[in-house]
Amino acid sequence: MLYASVGGFAGLNATKDASLQVRNATFLLQDAEDLERFKEEAGREAGSELDGFKLDANDKAIRQMTGPLDSIGSTATLAMWLIGIAGAAVLVLLVNLAVKQRRKEYGVLLAMGEKKWKLIAQQALEIVAVAALAIGLSFLFTQNLTQSASRSLLGEEAAEARHKLESWQPPAPGSTGIDQGIDPDDKPVENADPIDRIDIRLDPAALATVGAVGLGLGLLATAVPAASVLRLSPRTILTKGK
Repeated sequence: MLYASVGGFAGLNATKDASLQVRNATFLLQDAEDLERFKEEAGREAGSELDGFKLDANDKAIRQMTGPLDSIGSTATLAMWLIGIAGAAVLVLLVNLAVKQRRKEYGVLLAMGEKKWKLIAQQALEIVAVAALAIGLSFLFTQNLTQSASRSLLGEEAAEARHKLESWQPPAPGSTGIDQGIDPDDKPVENADPIDRIDIRLDPAALATVGAVGLGLGLLATAVPAASVLRLSPRTILTKGK
């Protein structure tokens, strides 16, 4: 089956002396992610015959549908970094404060002959137990909480994008619309409604990575102040107090 313009069909009946040239070609891909692979294969197959041509993608429909996803994606990434940095800072401060409050306990135990490494190990074990409980609870509730929050955010972004598409008006007949501030290229693509629903699936490997990072921060925040306290002698710890 051949699709061509009237001029294209006329060119098929040209004389042998007339040269026929392809000016443009359209290829339909089943998946937008195949674009880069398609470009590489086209360049390899065509070689120098591709000179003067530009391989480009008309992904307007995809951008119209995934616009809300991109918007909440950037917002979620920024929020994740802010929460992670703030949470790490608060964790370090709390653990440091807890260690400093146990100075007298450390002094008494050291005076009784307790090994310093055992005191640090005890503090680290307590942090590991609390962290394990917190990470376990997060594994149970993160899926549902993330799903609910993402659908709420995506619904708002999709409603705003849908309102913007529905409010678009084409230029008047005989007008390009440029003088009215209307870009004809902004015309919405039919049957490409913005995505307003998303299903969240959390990767166990990613959750394990987050848990390991949190546990590592907790251990580091415990070991550093505890080691600084235990460098003192039992008499210094007990007499100096807090």
